[in-house]
Amino acid sequence: MINRIVEKLCKDEVIDAKDITLYNFGLVGLLFTLLNLSTAVVIGIAMCAIEECLIFVLAFAVLRQYAGGYHTRTKPRCYICSSSIIIVVVSLLNSRLEKYGRGLLIVVFLASIIIYVSSPLENENRRLTLSERRNFRRRARGILLAEEIILIFLITVESELCKSIAYAIIVTGMLMAIEIFKRIITCKT
Repeated sequence: MINRIVEKLCKDEVIDAKDITLYNFGLVGLLFTLLNLSTAVVIGIAMCAIEECLIFVLAFAVLRQYAGGYHTRTKPRCYICSSSIIIVVVSLLNSRLEKYGRGLLIVVFLASIIIYVSSPLENENRRLTLSERRNFRRRARGILLAEEIILIFLITVESELCKSIAYAIIVTGMLMAIEIFKRIITCKT
């Protein structure tokens, strides 16, 4: 479908023939992003936690974009992993047993250290230049700080939405830790 759209745009001289690969890549990425966002909305609605789900997804996506971390090798696996993460997090957010306490705060702190020290973590699909690394590191740290400020504010006003931000930081830190361990194991073998 995307190939047909790009070929039609090329045929109608809307885009240059030499840019077909670039437009294919961009449209696939856009379609994949829309699929993930739609799935998150459906999960949020189905689990009666749309606001919490959307705040988690937004905080997670913005931070992860610059922090990096573990990535699956294929888009279908990425979709399944992303959807699974959202389901687990929303289940935890909906849990009456889960309260925001010292334990969760300690895990957020540890995840924040991983993010601050290790950002950005490249992956096989995207290598960064030195200037991109500096830029991504600065942005990841700035986003982390902003999310922590929002988190502290939400805690002080006793909003349950603080957990959505907390889990975004925790999941990002966990995916970075997985990538770090994966690299350590790969180097040893």
